[in-house]
Amino acid sequence: MVLGIITGGESGEREISLASAKNIQSILSVPDSLVFDFPSQLQEALEAKADVFIPIIHGVGGEDGEVQVELEKKGAPYIFSSPEVHKIALDKTQAKKIVSKAGIVSPREYTLNERPAFPIFVKPKNGGSSVSTFLISSDEEFAVFEAEHKREDFLLEQAIKGREFSVGVINVDGKDVSLPVIEIRPKSSFFDYESKYSAINLAEEVCPAGITDSLRDSLQEQALQAHQVLGCKHLSRSDFIVTGNGSIFFLETNTIPGMTKTSLLPKSAAVAGYSLKDLFIQ
Repeated sequence: MVLGIITGGESGEREISLASAKNIQSILSVPDSLVFDFPSQLQEALEAKADVFIPIIHGVGGEDGEVQVELEKKGAPYIFSSPEVHKIALDKTQAKKIVSKAGIVSPREYTLNERPAFPIFVKPKNGGSSVSTFLISSDEEFAVFEAEHKREDFLLEQAIKGREFSVGVINVDGKDVSLPVIEIRPKSSFFDYESKYSAINLAEEVCPAGITDSLRDSLQEQALQAHQVLGCKHLSRSDFIVTGNGSIFFLETNTIPGMTKTSLLPKSAAVAGYSLKDLFIQ
């Protein structure tokens, strides 16, 4: 089977997309001639003789379904979720509304007309990798944010204090399976961009997490439910906060999670006995 990779994009997550693609390219031995930069090389990709494409674009351009739409127009097979699912999952507000129907609880989100109760997280409505994510603790900090950004491009979310966890879901022999739970222990106040990708400030990631069987089962079940109720395909990764009293809060589901050498899903897959090659070639 001849594999092609489409990567890059124009979002703030471009560098992470490229790093993920480079890692996948190395593991799957994809030649440089079948790795395409989006959007400049989209037409070349659509004309390439690849049996299946792997879109590795985090954020807008790939994780919102844009590339997948173009591939479908051309009749080119690809892995991961449909354009509609990518678009829904990347819209954090819409995704949280959908998973709530399965009884999954999320932090409170404030509307544009509400004055939030601090602390809050301010996140891009359609982004990931903690790019442009801020923890705001006062009116003064919020005023600075409002002066520098368009508020309508962000969501304002209650900051829940607790332990951070991430759970991947993969498809094995036609069945969705939850991977071991990872606990994330950031060196900073939250799991920000530096905690994810900086060699100096990289967060401690414990897998399997040292938690009770009951909490493990609940997190894995909620990740599986989110994956399925959103309509995800092949794989996803969901993130959670667990408070001191054991309450679980869903944060988001990533339909194209990071695939770099330090990314969470490859780490949990390895603990479960799966290599990245296993995830892509079945």
